[in-house]
Amino acid sequence: MIPEMTFSKPNRIDTHMPTVEQPCIRHCCLDSNDRCMGCFRTLHEILSWHTYSDGEKEIVIDKCRSRKKGAK
Repeated sequence: MIPEMTFSKPNRIDTHMPTVEQPCIRHCCLDSNDRCMGCFRTLHEILSWHTYSDGEKEIVIDKCRSRKKGAK
């Protein structure tokens, strides 16, 4: 006799897509201040990106834009 098989519902896959894309442009190189010369995020911002809310990510992106302008 074959035992009865039961199937459970598959786990829901998180389909939440990030609404704020990371600014990484794949030109990663840290300067002497631990700031990426490609996206202008600090090392701390890069490592913490996944923990930030969308609002915090927008603030980081604004800071990156300012840093980029200051670097020119």
